[in-house]
Amino acid sequence: MKMKMRSMLAMLLTLAVLASLFSVGTQAAQTEPELEWSLTEGVLTIDGHGTPAVFTSPDDQPWAEVRSQILHVHIDEDCGLNPENIAYWFAGCSNLLEITLPASVKEIGTRAFYGCSSLERVILHHEKAPKIAQGAFSLQKPEGNDDPYLHIVVRNADVQMVLYQYDWEKDNCKVSVECKDAGTKLLNVEQPSRGGSSYDGIDVCGNCGVRCGYTLEYEPWGAEVHCTRHWCSNCGMDQCDGVNSEPHVFDSTGTCIYCGYYNPNHEE
Repeated sequence: MKMKMRSMLAMLLTLAVLASLFSVGTQAAQTEPELEWSLTEGVLTIDGHGTPAVFTSPDDQPWAEVRSQILHVHIDEDCGLNPENIAYWFAGCSNLLEITLPASVKEIGTRAFYGCSSLERVILHHEKAPKIAQGAFSLQKPEGNDDPYLHIVVRNADVQMVLYQYDWEKDNCKVSVECKDAGTKLLNVEQPSRGGSSYDGIDVCGNCGVRCGYTLEYEPWGAEVHCTRHWCSNCGMDQCDGVNSEPHVFDSTGTCIYCGYYNPNHEE
């Protein structure tokens, strides 16, 4: 009788140990990161759970074979997926038009949007700006595009400020950044056409210290000179601390190619 009791106890103990091991194994399986996706009528929906491993090339994209069909991207914010670094996630998605990034994206990593030549709009649901790896936005938009800008929509001015400090010129990317409490700013716009005023590239403002777009403005000032001013697109201050003068540059008609001042008696 005692032997039977011991055998039964030993069996129960073994079953308890096995159940415990099975439970641990099941928990491990449940916490293993998983990336799921589907593509329906051009909309790529991404969900899953956990933090996926960082991609090291576009070939790591689970949707690589259909990337040319992707027009819009939706990343589920409530499924438990935490894609902290989206390096290479959308590289080569040449027809991608719009994407909304959840706040769980901490870094827009290496070549995240490389070659996304159709990308028009990125919406960031961030209270704190994500880190951006240089080259993430090398979009290579075609020449003559009706809208050459990438439009980025943010939730607050703090995120907007961080975006101003990114070197968009290195990525050859023209950008507008919009948020409700700070308006829209254009960055890295082409050299202005001669005459009048226009946005003119990127610089660090001496007043607010932010790397941002500035407006270069020419105003006729007399027969020999015009004045130039550089208005900061962030704080609105004149970066040159007042009006600076420079000589006119006349063309063959006697018109200054910068400010438009006309002097019919001028000889080249």
